[in-house]
Amino acid sequence: MRWTGLLRCELIKLTSLRAMRWTLVALGVLIVGAGVAITAGSTTGARPADVRPGDIAAAFSIPLSGTVLARGLVAAFGVVAATGDLGTGMTRTTLMAAPRRGRLLLAKAGVVALLSAGVCTPAVIMVWLIGNARLSHHGLNFPLASSHAWLALAGNVAVLVGLALAGLATGVLMRSAAAAICAVLGAILVVPVILQLLPAGGLTDVLNRWWLTETITNTVDVVDHTAALPGGAGLLAFSAWLVLLCAAAAASFTSRTA
Repeated sequence: MRWTGLLRCELIKLTSLRAMRWTLVALGVLIVGAGVAITAGSTTGARPADVRPGDIAAAFSIPLSGTVLARGLVAAFGVVAATGDLGTGMTRTTLMAAPRRGRLLLAKAGVVALLSAGVCTPAVIMVWLIGNARLSHHGLNFPLASSHAWLALAGNVAVLVGLALAGLATGVLMRSAAAAICAVLGAILVVPVILQLLPAGGLTDVLNRWWLTETITNTVDVVDHTAALPGGAGLLAFSAWLVLLCAAAAASFTSRTA
């Protein structure tokens, strides 16, 4: 089977399942709805008398609050995309038509990335434009022509797509939807909270800089968080995490029986 056939098959499998379609819809709604609601709640009251440049930079990420909440959901989407085939035995049928497992896994990853990017990109841009317009009533709107803003928006989309691939890799490794979803939610939502509660210094500081979701702190914002990795270095570290997870998933998928 050619690449186009593989991609089309994986696209049909993912989009024909009602649960997957609703997950993608929920992902877009969560990004936009939560961002708009949090922005509205943050801009109640009178306009500040003195607005400083630092206030505008700090307000940039308020409309993007929904992307933080959506990280767990997009990772769960990747998990289900992997375990749906493995759990039902559909992988055996697919391998009869496409026996090269590496190409099959790469096609599935490509479709997961395409679908997550297709939902997250317009949702992130839309919620930021809506939220930025709302912030303008308080003098906190960020310039639309700023390259820093659009790089940060692109970073938010890249992180969400990357987490979908991380979920896919975790699903391939664990082969259980429940276990894999618990693992990715723990890594994305629970571990960062625990790191914030631990006393500073030593291993805690290292993990606060190099843990999967902490590497991209400066990538998704225009404010320079000095304790975190710089934007470019953080994105490279995040990519290294993804390469490690995907390589482990590929080794597992190609060496084990379906």
